[in-house]
Amino acid sequence: MSLIFLISFILCVVTIILSHLLHTRDNISDERRSFFRNFKIGSGVGATIFLLLLTGSFILTNNSSSSIKTQAVHASAASKTSPTPTVATLSSSQRAQVVVILTENVTQFIKIWQDGQASLETPQYADPYVEMSALSNPNSPAAKFNYFVKNEYPTNNNSYIQAAGSADKVFPSTVSTVSVANWSNDMGHLSNDIEQWVSDAKQWQISQVPRSALNNDADKVVNDFNTVEKDIKNIQ
Repeated sequence: MSLIFLISFILCVVTIILSHLLHTRDNISDERRSFFRNFKIGSGVGATIFLLLLTGSFILTNNSSSSIKTQAVHASAASKTSPTPTVATLSSSQRAQVVVILTENVTQFIKIWQDGQASLETPQYADPYVEMSALSNPNSPAAKFNYFVKNEYPTNNNSYIQAAGSADKVFPSTVSTVSVANWSNDMGHLSNDIEQWVSDAKQWQISQVPRSALNNDADKVVNDFNTVEKDIKNIQ
């Protein structure tokens, strides 16, 4: 923009000088006078064009600056007026209801686990045939654990799925049920690990697996119980 201004200024000066020469000098030949006149006209036109360019450039620069300032103001206003999104949560009564549903199901699993451990007694039997003979005595370790497996232990216990469904119904549509889904998933691990313990306990009773296998199974079950209890505490 400064270059355009400089060129316009020079052309204006040249035009003024030529005008002065044409009006004050009488001794200029007609040929030179005609040349100066044409040059003056050209300089004037050039100066006018460059001044128009200078004006247009100035207007565009101001408009661009104003647009940037306007956008900045709008962005600033939007950041100040946009409300902070809130995360929907359960009411106190709703949360209490969900906690009761899930805790009752965990309590059922705890009872199953405790009953299974209580029914598994020593001594071990040397092989399956000895164990089968001991089943005729209702007070034998074999008979007690066999009674637990057939009458108290629900194979493929999926009751936690119904409990999760009941808990989901308490949640309003605006509240995420991810916490219940996490609990249900962890309860699935718990159910599978208890089932593994029961299977290994049968084999341990007839001396087919070591005690260390049972201990590993039991550690997994205890960790699962701790996890699902934490899941319930995280219900929001």
